[in-house]
Amino acid sequence: MVGCKTKNEYAAKALKFANTVDKTNCKSVIDKYGTTYKYNPKNNVLMQVTKDGYIISYRHYGEKTWYITRKGVKQWIK
Repeated sequence: MVGCKTKNEYAAKALKFANTVDKTNCKSVIDKYGTTYKYNPKNNVLMQVTKDGYIISYRHYGEKTWYITRKGVKQWIK
């Protein structure tokens, strides 16, 4: 949970990450379902947000992750 002790702390930290994206380092893509992936390779943080604005996941991640493009192709975020 990215160093958080409560669900509220987790949600607040995720929302802050979404609202203060580091545009220099962060990569953002939208998959075929409308889910937005925001990934910062500088600190290996990944966040997934639904098209309705609900946070699906916010976590530290490895060196790369993948999503399904709008054309249905598996694409790596590096």
